[in-house]
Amino acid sequence: LSVGNDNSRIPVTAITIAAVTAVAFWSLKPIFISIIGDRGDYAEVYVVAAAISVLASAVVSALLWRKVVELCRGGRQSLYGVGQACLSGFFLALWYYGFYRALYGADKADATIIAFTWPLIAVIAMRMFSRNRPEPLKIHQWMLIVASFAGAVAVGLSSLGTSAQTGASHEIVWAFVAAIGSGLYLPFAINATDAFADVLEDGSKPIATFFSISVANVMALVLVVASLFTTGHKLRFYAFDPQVIMICALIGIGTYLIAEVSWTWAFQEYKSLTLSS
Repeated sequence: LSVGNDNSRIPVTAITIAAVTAVAFWSLKPIFISIIGDRGDYAEVYVVAAAISVLASAVVSALLWRKVVELCRGGRQSLYGVGQACLSGFFLALWYYGFYRALYGADKADATIIAFTWPLIAVIAMRMFSRNRPEPLKIHQWMLIVASFAGAVAVGLSSLGTSAQTGASHEIVWAFVAAIGSGLYLPFAINATDAFADVLEDGSKPIATFFSISVANVMALVLVVASLFTTGHKLRFYAFDPQVIMICALIGIGTYLIAEVSWTWAFQEYKSLTLSS
């Protein structure tokens, strides 16, 4: 099976591998955070991981300098793509900040379950904000997504109830913030990818996706750092050692680049919300 026109058909197997790769990296993040432990807070870990991701994007962009020149000459189309990528970055900032804070302030399993309720939000967002609307879901696919969302809400309410009884903080709420951000960033990232692909001479969707996600990651990092600065949150890196930096590199390059580029490309090529279910 394959999708696309006769001149450029993408095997569904390749799209499936890309989607599974993204989910695998996302699922590893709580494990990475557990390994880091108390050597880094949520803010420090995110900032270092995101900075490494941005640095990796800069290196790849330098290798693709001809493509960068093409985008710089793209005029309004490129500006539209940058604007859409920045919107995507705003919601990525909600996702990254919220998920990290939930992982450090609440039970990691509960936070992960809730953060993965984004498919319901993504299904709605894609139909509302994407220029190329994907095919609607079938009833059984809606049932899968709604069931997962209901389960996550039950987990969240249970956690809030436990926190109220024990006097613990309500940091689990940040997992829902993460779910909202991760559900809303995708249509804007895809809009940016389409705009960049129209500007590139070869119309390469993978390269356009890379630039879209790279701009979004820069925007997300700037917004999170700005919010930390305005709230007076001090970053302390005194406990960072080579192992922590290596794990942050795995998070930054694996999650923020490989996973996001893979997922956005797969979602775009398949042109169906089935991937969410």
